Formats: sequence, C-alpha cells, structure tokens
Amino acid sequence: METLQIVWFALLAALLAAFMVCGGFDFGAGMLLCRMRPERREKAMAEIAPFWDGNQVWLVTAGGALFAAFPKAYSEILSNMYLPTVLFLAFLIFRAVSIEFFLASGGGTWRSFWARVCAVSSFASMFLFGMALGAVFGGEALCASKGDFGVLGHMVDAVPLAAGTLAVLFCLAHGSVFLALRENTFDTESFRTVRALLTLLSAAYLLYAVLFITCGRSYWIPKHIAGGVLLSAYLPLTAAMRLSRKKMSGLVFFMTSLFAFLCICAHALALFPYIAAPHESSAGISIYAASSSETTLKIMLCVALAGVPLAVAYFAYAHYVFSKRVVRGKLKGYSDIKS
Repeated sequence: METLQIVWFALLAALLAAFMVCGGFDFGAGMLLCRMRPERREKAMAEIAPFWDGNQVWLVTAGGALFAAFPKAYSEILSNMYLPTVLFLAFLIFRAVSIEFFLASGGGTWRSFWARVCAVSSFASMFLFGMALGAVFGGEALCASKGDFGVLGHMVDAVPLAAGTLAVLFCLAHGSVFLALRENTFDTESFRTVRALLTLLSAAYLLYAVLFITCGRSYWIPKHIAGGVLLSAYLPLTAAMRLSRKKMSGLVFFMTSLFAFLCICAHALALFPYIAAPHESSAGISIYAASSSETTLKIMLCVALAGVPLAVAYFAYAHYVFSKRVVRGKLKGYSDIKS
C-alpha cells in the first residue's frame, strides 16, 4: 500500500512538471504578446495556437490524479483555497477566449485588445498557480478555514509570493526560447529578449534558493540534500545562458525544460511524505492519511500506465507535425490551417 501511495505522489509531481514544461512556453508566449509588434504578435499567436489547449491537459490530469488518489488532500486544499482556485479558473477561461477571438478577429484593433487580454490572463494564471504551489509547500494552504475568502491574505507570505514570481519569470524565459525555436531564427531582438529573461530568472532563482535554505523545511530527507537538488536546477540555467550566446535555441529550450523538472523534483523531495506541508495552525496532510483505497490506486495505476505513454506520444507527434510549418516554410499562420 505504501508503495502505491509513493508511486502516485511521484506521478503527481511528474504531471505538474509536465504542465510547467509544456504549458509554460505557451503561457510565457502569451505574456510576451503585449510588447510585440503586430506582425510578430500574429506570428507568435499562430505558433502557440496548435498546442495551448493540449498543454492544459497535464494540469487537468494532475487535478484528476489528486482527486482520485488523494481525495482528502483534494477537498482540504481546494476548500481552503477556494477564492484563488476560482480566480485561477476564471483567468484560464479569459485566456482561452482571448486566443480564440484573436484568431477569429480580422481587425488590428480587436487583435490588439485580445492580445492584451491574453497577456494579462496568462500572467495572472501562472502567478496564482505558482502562489498555490508555494502555499502548499509552505503550509499556508491549510491556514484558512473552509469558505474563508480571506485566504489570499494567508498566501501573501514570502514563499508563495516568491514561488508565484518565479513561475511567471520561468514562463517568460521558456516562452521566449520557444518562439525563437519555432521561428527557426535567433535574430537580434529574440537574442536580447532571451538573454535578458534568462538572466532575470537566474537571479530570481538564486534568491529563491536562499529563501528555501534559510526558511524552508524538509521532512523525509535532510534539508541540505533537498537544498542541493534545488541548487542543481541552477546548472541548466547557466548552460542555457551559455548556449543562448551560440544561438542554439533547441538546446536552450531543453535546458529550461530540465530546470523546471529539477525544480519540481526538489520541492517534491522536500515535501514528502506530505501533500500539504504542516503549519503552525495545521498538522499538514500526509500521503498515507489522504490516499484512496488500495484497489482504487491499483486500478488508476493501470489506467495511467496505458494513458500517460499515449499522451506523451500524442504530444511528440503534434510537435513533429506542426514543426513542418517552420522547417518547410509552409502554413505560415494559423489562419492558413483553418482555411
């Protein structure tokens, strides 16, 4: 039974990492729309259009896995974080609407308006998502009573705010690298944007690592080991900055993806065996107290073993198919696909 609980905890962390890697680039590209020229903005929107809705499947799957594998944690965390959850879903809806209306609009004025809506909703969504993860890790997720709309006050703490800021900066850097990769070019403007955002992300991450080492906690493994894993995630960032000088956008994208994966792994190791960390006003929720029955976990694991590889194969195939739009110089925009 304990083995199944650990497996599902690891799978939940993997799903969150997959969302940060896959969804991070389209959220980041959406945030960058507001500072782009009209022609580049349309090209950027055309690049994320085939992927953005599929990328959110990882987040939906992570929510479903939390609900089915750890129902007590699902009910406690979402009940205590009701307002942030509703706001997060609302911004996701605004973001989806803005992308579809941007692609359907013909006038420059409306496209400019929907690009701004996409940028604001993408920023707000990822900031709230990062704050929520920080609150779960720091224990603030269980501070408020159920239905307490003052829960945002509990989330305005060092760890949740730092996590939200870090999530936004990662998406911006990851999205800028993705656009450079998809455009199959690393011009002066793209190079300057990528370098600036990677530098900013690196500085913010070092500050976050210091905050974790000084204020954070680790439960199953020694704190210095968790901090070491967290600091190891800095290595892909330094590699990404060096590779960006050589304008190797594919390897830079791989390094930023590796950074997100290692960062989620470090937090999962430090948090284990808790789903939500203990706090002054809460004993926390462990995976052993919050899990479903052994039969449920076994059935779900069989489904996951079949479904996750299929999802990965689909994403790989989708990126392969749509990469031909750039490599072969065809299908210049999303409107060309629709027509």
